[in-house]
Amino acid sequence: MKPEKLWVISKEKNTRLILALDKELPFLTLDRLEPYLCGIKIGLPLFLEGKIDYIKELIKKYKNTVYMLADVKLADIPEIVSLNLRLLGNIGFDGAITHLFQGGIHRVKKETDLIGIILMSHSEASRLEFFLRDMVKEGEDAGLDGFIVGFSKLKMFRNITRERITVLTPGIGVQGGKYGEGLKEGADFEIIGRSIVNSEDPLEETLKIVKAERHALGQSFTS
Repeated sequence: MKPEKLWVISKEKNTRLILALDKELPFLTLDRLEPYLCGIKIGLPLFLEGKIDYIKELIKKYKNTVYMLADVKLADIPEIVSLNLRLLGNIGFDGAITHLFQGGIHRVKKETDLIGIILMSHSEASRLEFFLRDMVKEGEDAGLDGFIVGFSKLKMFRNITRERITVLTPGIGVQGGKYGEGLKEGADFEIIGRSIVNSEDPLEETLKIVKAERHALGQSFTS
């Protein structure tokens, strides 16, 4: 189980970096970052700010070279999650993130790749830990394309999962995880947003991240 397009782009560019985008970045900046990104995760704030035209243009511009992931954290009955996936797919997203605590994921019609949240990155997310095994089992049985597991929870997740599934980890950078450490702890991709978006030099910060990630994977870095 894995999001094929994300892995193909990752291998072509030799990067494991997914940019978390919760506010608008100029396309000129994104053009400079794009060669080092395998994915862009677009968050709900951009939708709520009425930036749908910006989102559509972003997808149109980068869809062939970047995996486009919708992070509106779906959490509803299976029929509504299925409808939302179809609408997100119509916009051009390759995948979407869903919660799993509501159950019924096996009845969702996957119009796009579907990534399930197992453990979030903030410290107060401990309630989900009580349902960890159930959520992992349901996600695996439903054939999800990947899991979201916060950096600080990776060891806990790896101790209970029974099969290899793609893992995307947030919690790197501003939330405390060091660049590349998520890959060392068993994640496949690192989701990083504010460290790049709020940087005085987003490209320099991106290069620093990719260098650390390649080092973590035992690779040399050339920009």
